[in-house]
Amino acid sequence: MSMEKRAAQFAPFAALTGFENAISNTVDQTMEQMDMGYYASLLEMELNEDVFQE
Repeated sequence: MSMEKRAAQFAPFAALTGFENAISNTVDQTMEQMDMGYYASLLEMELNEDVFQE
C-alpha cells in the first residue's frame, strides 16, 4: 500500500489530537473536586462533634 493511501486510511484519527490531554485534565479536575468533597465532609464531621460536645 502506498504511503498516500495509508495516510488517507488513518486520517480520521487526526480528529482525536489533544483528546488524551482533555481526558487527563478532566481526571485531574474530578480528583480535585473529590478531594475537596472529602475534606469538606471531614470538616463537617469535626464541626458536628464540637457542637455535640458543648
